[in-house]
Amino acid sequence: AEHLEFVRNIKRITAFKAAFQRSASGKTVLDVGTGSGLLAMLAERAGAKKIIAIEKDERMAKLARANFERNGLGDRIRLITGDALDLVRSDLHSVDILVGELLSTWCVVESQVPVFRYLMNLMDRTPIFMPRKIMNYVEGVHATFGDSEGFVIIPTTYFEFESTRPKAEKLTARV
Repeated sequence: AEHLEFVRNIKRITAFKAAFQRSASGKTVLDVGTGSGLLAMLAERAGAKKIIAIEKDERMAKLARANFERNGLGDRIRLITGDALDLVRSDLHSVDILVGELLSTWCVVESQVPVFRYLMNLMDRTPIFMPRKIMNYVEGVHATFGDSEGFVIIPTTYFEFESTRPKAEKLTARV
């Protein structure tokens, strides 16, 4: 369900598409945690010369492969099914752009920040990061899709995507 929210988020897709159009032409792009493969396909459409997509989840990697094939990009995007922490220097020497799904606090709770640090230590030069900045906000909320009291209990921070779910009632100012 989370991946569908990503794919349906037009603001997000438009921002990534514009960023790739500004900077990907003739470049090598590494899409870490490719998921559906959408960002890798946007990079290819923007003229990237080489795209490497890595996905740890075998089911998602299979979906990404199917999406690449369905869009005639199966031979243009190199898909690695595995953990980015298993990549070695020779896999990364020519990476110009490092992109990831850095959305919500999952990038902190999950391993994306440590993975990006690991990859940076392997690279010969500093790539362009997409997105370039991450901002996490916290605010108390009350939501009808929470527990029996209506509270959403998340150990990190509450997040919302553009969605058909009812919006949460804000209880505090965003900090």
